[in-house]
Amino acid sequence: MNRYVIGIDVGGTGTDCAVLDQDGVLTVGKSFSTPPDFTRGMVASLGLAAGKLGLATEDLLAATDVFLHSTTVGENAIGDGTLATAALLLTRGFEETLIITRGAYGRWTGLSHDQMIDMIDSAKPAPLVPGSLTTGIGERTDAAGQIVRPLDPDDIAAVVAGLGKDVEAVGVCFLWSFLNPANERAAVSALRAARPDLFVTASHEITSTIGEYERASTVALNVKLGPFVAAYLAKLRDALAERGFRGTTLLMKAHGGAVSLEDARRSPVSLMESGPVGGLVGAQSLADQVGHEDVIAADVGGTTFKVAVISGGRVGYQREPDVLRYHYLLPKMDIHSESIAGGSVVWLEPPFNAPRIGPRSAGASPGPVCFGVGGTEVTVTDVDVILGYLNADFYMEGRGRLDVAVAGKAFDEQIARPLGLSRLEAASAVYRLVNNHIHDALHKRTVEGGVDAREYVLYSYGGTAGMHLPAVAQELGVRSVLIPGAAGVQGAFGLVTTDVVYDEVVSRPMTEPVRAEDVEQVFAELTDAVLDRLKSEGFAVDPDDVDLSVDLRYTKQFNLVTTPFEVSGPVTEADLARLGSDYEALYERLYGPGTAYREAGIELVNFRVRAKARLRRAALASAPLNDPDPAAALVGEREAYFVIGDSMRTAKGYDVTKLLPGNEVHGPAILWSPITTIVVNPGQRARVDEHRNIIVTWESK
Repeated sequence: MNRYVIGIDVGGTGTDCAVLDQDGVLTVGKSFSTPPDFTRGMVASLGLAAGKLGLATEDLLAATDVFLHSTTVGENAIGDGTLATAALLLTRGFEETLIITRGAYGRWTGLSHDQMIDMIDSAKPAPLVPGSLTTGIGERTDAAGQIVRPLDPDDIAAVVAGLGKDVEAVGVCFLWSFLNPANERAAVSALRAARPDLFVTASHEITSTIGEYERASTVALNVKLGPFVAAYLAKLRDALAERGFRGTTLLMKAHGGAVSLEDARRSPVSLMESGPVGGLVGAQSLADQVGHEDVIAADVGGTTFKVAVISGGRVGYQREPDVLRYHYLLPKMDIHSESIAGGSVVWLEPPFNAPRIGPRSAGASPGPVCFGVGGTEVTVTDVDVILGYLNADFYMEGRGRLDVAVAGKAFDEQIARPLGLSRLEAASAVYRLVNNHIHDALHKRTVEGGVDAREYVLYSYGGTAGMHLPAVAQELGVRSVLIPGAAGVQGAFGLVTTDVVYDEVVSRPMTEPVRAEDVEQVFAELTDAVLDRLKSEGFAVDPDDVDLSVDLRYTKQFNLVTTPFEVSGPVTEADLARLGSDYEALYERLYGPGTAYREAGIELVNFRVRAKARLRRAALASAPLNDPDPAAALVGEREAYFVIGDSMRTAKGYDVTKLLPGNEVHGPAILWSPITTIVVNPGQRARVDEHRNIIVTWESK
């Protein structure tokens, strides 16, 4: 009997399911997301995938070893304010840490360039935990990690006595606790003993790194999310158990690996943007299998456009990630997001009726006008429908309503007539505007960041991507576009190709010259801690899958550069010398030749250990290549707009599920599948490879 690994990604508009069997055969299912009860959409997408395998949902789950999950419920909760009532305990005298942030840094972080320069109308985000629920505690640890003032038990007793019954969570973040967490541990012990019902987080439990404001913000996010995410995960566990699942449940984290259900419950803030990260992990895994080292991964779904760069097979990490302008100090794959996607609202800005795209999104509810489920504002998806791309017979496997007439009428009223244009003129102009926004975002993350796009392949995924990215990519000048076989459910595909990853990070600032034995001791403690966590949860780790790195900076500088640290045994002076040289090489790669300045001295700040337990899975199945002729997959012809040529053209339409490896489609053409739509422009060619990925190429200028 076949055994399976299942991945389900819950996004803002769609819930995607990927099922990988022991032979590497991938089966997918896609349904609409169903807020606020997301489990309904999960069960629906799972049922669709099971049906394709000829199984009942219960039978599929019974034959599943590992269930992996990623979700945007955390971001959604922060966005709509459905957070827990939480209190925060800080060192006395530092109660306004969340209000002060880092001065102006907190005022402009997370804003666009235009918003940053509009200082009159910009402001810091409101503290996640209000001052009325923030309490200063008598305690103190100094910068050497020595306890100057032990925790005052009376302070904790007073806090417990003053907590209202509505308080669901408490966070603890004391100064210098990353060097010595004794006072935090005492506070947590007292809180949990007095109020076992509380969700309690101490900073040293989730982020033992330097940064007074950032640690406090991370703790505040964690406790505000904790009860909500814990309830969500309990509902997920129960829904799976009721349907016969007895395997291991894992959650995707922002660092690009899966963790246990318990680890996710303890640190819900680490689940931020796990859906987009899953898509990037899937792109990295696919690139490894097909032999691409340099990839631009671009995801255009229902609510946001995401882009990341894979160079030499490696993905970078964000130094200080934030969610809706709130910072957190946890590793997160470097993904840049823009509020432009299928659900983005198209509107005219007064007084000159300037066309704008987003940032508001119709989401899954009320959705685009063409869905007929309550949406009244025109979206990018409505424009794509008007221009002839989407096909109701294929969209969401024929279950998604696409009312072109209703979308056209709304577009005429809201956009075309106010602009004094015909429907086609206005819709094609909006389409070009969307593409320009996407191109600018890609250009900023590649060319403006020193990446030569001509040497990269663009991976295009997400339900909306295939209608826009082939044209944008040709203008950007990449080598080609690869649309994965699982393009519309890429986040779920990333889940079934990931590994279990645990990491430990600690701040132990040291200025050169440092002693090799001091560095050895820090890494030994971190390695033992991360391996003990993995082993306690039943995961085996190969020593070759443990990676070390150090965050370094020049003395008195602020920016850190994470530098891999490869050692074959105990740390030696030669290893440290090589680390310094590697750091300077990375520094000059980032900031330009000649910028390194060893005379300033080098400081080692954060020490990182990352351990990977590889999940057993099969490589993607491949098939022999066939004749190029795609005639067997031809559905018919239709009129559609093509931005390359800027005109309506008669296009052939093909059923992707009937295209065979080796088939070639020449534009103008449209490829339809249940999970995505691909527009092949005039002068472009789409070829199906042995893994059923679609490669779009064109003649270079």
